[in-house]
This record gives sequence, structure tokens and C-alpha cells, in this order.
Amino acid sequence: MKVDIIITNPNHHVLITLPVARQLQKQRIEVNYISLCEVRKFRTPEKLFNDIPVPYKKFNIKVPKGKSNGSKETKWYSLLVSFLMRQTFWFTVLRPKLRRWLKGTTHAILLNDTAYPGNFIVSYLKNKKVKTILMQEGIRFPLPVEAVNNYGSSGVDYLVTWGVKSKEYFDTIVHPRTQVVALGSPGFDKSLYLQQSLDSVPDKIEKVAIFGNPIDDQKFVTHDEKNAIYVDLARTICDYAKSKNRKLEVVFKNHPRESPEYLRDILQKNGLGHIKVYESNSDIDIVINTVDAGIVFASTVGINVIVHGKKLAVVKLKNHDYLGDYVQDNVAYSLNIYNPEITEQLDDFLSGEHYHFRNYRYYLDRFAANAGNSEHVVAKFISELE
Repeated sequence: MKVDIIITNPNHHVLITLPVARQLQKQRIEVNYISLCEVRKFRTPEKLFNDIPVPYKKFNIKVPKGKSNGSKETKWYSLLVSFLMRQTFWFTVLRPKLRRWLKGTTHAILLNDTAYPGNFIVSYLKNKKVKTILMQEGIRFPLPVEAVNNYGSSGVDYLVTWGVKSKEYFDTIVHPRTQVVALGSPGFDKSLYLQQSLDSVPDKIEKVAIFGNPIDDQKFVTHDEKNAIYVDLARTICDYAKSKNRKLEVVFKNHPRESPEYLRDILQKNGLGHIKVYESNSDIDIVINTVDAGIVFASTVGINVIVHGKKLAVVKLKNHDYLGDYVQDNVAYSLNIYNPEITEQLDDFLSGEHYHFRNYRYYLDRFAANAGNSEHVVAKFISELE
């Protein structure tokens, strides 16, 4: 058996897969990483791979992208150019390298089967009769950007989900050939070790973190709308605290694909330069440990907030219901900053009461299979595949 792990993100893709890779190595199974991080404008974590050690290959070429001046015609032209350039890049650069690097590979682990170049890779692997294993990286509800192909629906052989809750969702969209198994996620094991924190809930909210994510790339909103929401949310909370004469610090933690420098500049220009913006690669669990509550938009970071026993709120986006399932499952407070009821909503969220706390454990039990032990379970499952 030869297992290749194909990643495009040096952070959570490695966090999810590396514990499994090490367990497979202990069973004397050949494991290699193929990093496409540079293709997605990230850097391959070479030092980490060398320290483990685990063999890896990486690309040093970035995918060219078309430019747009914002006009309707140019957007369509840019999309066409981007499509053609990606096709060309795949056939002339990526596929030839993968043909060499995947020689002798029997099983491949991926984290995304729809975003470029994952969609091309899955098709290639299926043609080569390589068993494909998709490990859930975060998405568990449809995104507007996925007009046709939903995450998980490409026809991979196996889809490893975090738990029963996400398995129930993926069972409804996967290809008939795909076997969905709820084995857990090593990426959350570190957080799940902290479940004892559910025994003590902050009774005073003095520091709140806003966790950003690329809701513009996901097509829930435009780029300008996202920036406006970030600013309006931060200002609304700061104005609320001032009107209530209470001490309340607001901080931002961006998604790794978002630039902290860019956000700092926007906040500064809008009179909110006092708000701290963490670096994109800051450890989520460390950030959550320093705050009393967290706010998300469409992010799985909400699960980390719940695991830490902190209060969670979800911001409603225009023309959309509350994204994810946090509000619907009664584990999060709702915030609609463009609704007159926002003051009352903030009263509830920032009070010393924690109405949704009683639902946390049940939510996590359904969310996370094999908590704290998933790396062993996932590795065993893979090692026993034909």
C-alpha cells in the first residue's frame, strides 16, 4: 500500500492529516505528501515535514488568474480566461508532475474534491484506479459558489466525516459509489481534549472575538459587502458597549485566506484602529482561550468556540438565513446588525446568562466521532482498505 496525501493548505489540511500519516507510518505503510500549497498562494510547511520526518513533493508554480475591472463584460471575460488558463495549467504542468509523483500510489487522501485543482485530481485518480479518500475539512452545508458540484459529491470512494451529524448531511448529496463513514477528525482532537472546560462558563463577557472567513469567495456576499459587514459589526458592538458604559474588548481573527494587514487598514480608516487583528496563522484554540465569547458568519470555528465552553453568536447575512446549524440547533445566539432588535440581541449574547449551554454536550456528541482518538480510528480504517 502506498498512500499519498494531497494538500492545498499548510494549516488545517496538515492539522487534519498529519496525525493519521504518523499512525500509518507506524504500521510501516508508505506515506507521502503532495503539496499544492504554492498553487493556492500558500507555503508548504517544509520544516514540519522534515522534522517529522515525512516525505513530500511540492509545486513551485502559481496558477495565473485573469483580472477584472468590475464591468459585467470583463467579469465574464475574466471567468473565461481563468477557466482556459486553469485547463492549460492542469494539462501542461500539474498532470505531468502528478503522473510521475503518483506512480505506484494505491490510495490518495484529499481534503477538497470541488475547488481547483481538486476537481481535476479526483477525476484523474479515478481514471487511474486509485482509491480516493476525502477527509472532511470543514464544509457541511451548500455554498452559493458550488452552483452544481457540492463538496463531497465528486464520486470519491470514501468520505470520512467528523461525526453522525455531518454524515447525515453528506449521505443526501454524495454519489452512489461513495461510502460515507463517521470516523471523526484529528483536526479537532486537540480541542476536544478541552471538553472539561464545559464545566465552567464565563459569567462575565469582557472580550469578544470576531472570526472572519471568506464569505465573499463563497458567494454569500461580495467582497465590498463583506468588508462593510466586518466594519458595521465591530462598530455596532463598540457603540453598544459605550452606550451601556461597560468594558468590552473586541478582537478579530481572520481566516488564513484573508489578509490581516488589509483588515487593519480598513478598520483604521473607519475609526476602529484600536481593534486588535490577530495574524492569520494564529492558533485558533489559543485565541479562543483568551476571550469570553466568539462570533462567526459561516465558519466551523464555531465548533471550537463551543468545545471551549464559550458563548457563541452567528451574524445573519442579508438574503440568507443564519448559516450553518448553530442557531437552528440552539447552541448559538443570533445577531442581525441591520435589524432594530440588535440591541436586545446583544443584551442576551453579552449577558452573564448562558441559555444555550445545556445543549453543548449533545451537539458535540453528534458532531465529533471518536473524540480524542480519531487519528487511530481513521488510520486503521485506511490501512484495512483493499
